[in-house]
Amino acid sequence: MKISIAKQQYSHGNLERAEVRPNPANPNEWFVMLYDSKMKTYVLVNEEEEPVVDLDINKLLALLKGFGFNEVSVILYHF
Repeated sequence: MKISIAKQQYSHGNLERAEVRPNPANPNEWFVMLYDSKMKTYVLVNEEEEPVVDLDINKLLALLKGFGFNEVSVILYHF
């Protein structure tokens, strides 16, 4: 889901939760998984439809805080 759409969906109450997870392609990077009210999952992508990933988890948490999320799950696992 594009960032612009995700912000809109969150403001309308259509996104229930967010998770930050290690990127399976590069475990040093993190990505965002969003869930709607039916628990359908979406990967957060930029406007060019590329997954939003970052080495710094704090940047992704700040992005989600900007949406309005005040609670985000962080999933830790090893590949």
